[in-house]
This record gives sequence, C-alpha cells and structure tokens, in this order.
Amino acid sequence: MSIFQDPNLKPVIVDLLSAINEHLAQLGCKASYLKLPEVDPEIVKSLSGKKILMVDDSDWIENWVPILIVATNNCASAIFHEASVSEQNLIGMIARRNPDIILLDKSLAGGVQGNLLVEKLKNELPLVKIFGFSSSDHSNQLLIKAGAVGAADKTEPDTNIVLKEIIKVCL
Repeated sequence: MSIFQDPNLKPVIVDLLSAINEHLAQLGCKASYLKLPEVDPEIVKSLSGKKILMVDDSDWIENWVPILIVATNNCASAIFHEASVSEQNLIGMIARRNPDIILLDKSLAGGVQGNLLVEKLKNELPLVKIFGFSSSDHSNQLLIKAGAVGAADKTEPDTNIVLKEIIKVCL
C-alpha cells in the first residue's frame, strides 16, 4: 500500500496535487494532475525534504516535476531553460534556489552546455550534488567527466530506478 493511500493523508495529497499543478503552470505546461504519480515509499522517505532542482529545456520537465514533488514532499522545483537566458543568469537562477541536488541536462537552449556548467556550478555551490540528467548515455558520461557525481537517463520509463540512482550517489 502506498503511503499516500492512507485516508488520514488526504490534506497532504491535496497539497501535493496543488503544488504539482502550480509548478506545471509556472513552467507553462498545460497538463493538470488529478492523481499523484506513484513513487516507492522508501524513495519518499529518503528524498523527503531534499531540495532537488531540475534544469532542462525539454518537455521531459513536465514528466519529472510531479514525480520529484511527490518524492521530495514538495521540495523539488525546476528551471525550464530558454535560449534568452545566458549561462551566467542561469547560474544565478540556480544559486537563488539553493538546491541540495541539481538534475542537469547536458544540452540546454541557446547552445548552453551542461557539462561546461558543472565546474562553474561546483565553484558557486560547492556543497550541491550535481547529477547528470540527459537522454543519452554519451551526454551523461560527459557530465560525469565534467564532475557530476552520477547520471541517469531521464527517458527511463521506470522512474523509481532513476530516483534510486539519485539516492545512491547523492545522499
């Protein structure tokens, strides 16, 4: 039984659904959730309260934000990177969120390369764990080579596998 099936948690469920839909709307997504995505309760225990920030420029952000919000008990957020945002401004936006973990795509809008951001982010935010989060193994390997603590394929259909990898290398 999912921890979110407990009838006493109805206010928590409503709050999480509200947070998911607010985050998606802020990102310009048209999706609206009526039911929480399934996340392994052990993952929720491990990630609850962890500030995870996803930085991406693709529609995958729409898939992952709800999962991350549930897994972290509403401590996750995302930056949808647009070409008009410079690398320096992006670093500032990330720093202002004060994340514990950054899920970073390798290829961002406007030619910004995640692997080149890793070193700059590590200098700016030395305590933050940077985790590669691209759709190709080659891109993820470049992020690790640049200093990311680990990486996973954001297109993996079993999101619990990805979340367990994040826990393994970031906590």
